Amino acid sequence: MDKAGLTTKEQADFITYWGPQLAKNKLNQVHFKFNDDCTEFATFEITPEPKTVYRIYILWKPIEKSILLEEQFIEPVIRDGFTVMEWGGLIVPPMPTN
Repeated sequence: MDKAGLTTKEQADFITYWGPQLAKNKLNQVHFKFNDDCTEFATFEITPEPKTVYRIYILWKPIEKSILLEEQFIEPVIRDGFTVMEWGGLIVPPMPTN
């Protein structure tokens, strides 16, 4: 969350919400989506229109064993004028087995 540029309060809110859900599992696979990539999950209109909008969604799923992943680039927010910070996320459902 530091790399993304969230304030201390924004980080606390994010962790307070998602931390307990992630802690229910021994291991989780986590991936973040940013800005325009978040439109597939939700859209919104804000009046008056903000000068800056930053969106971050956490996608995660419980996993059984450790896996090696490439480090994800975290796009930092650049706050300019009236800024809207949206964070959210979802649990990725398991793939059906045949």
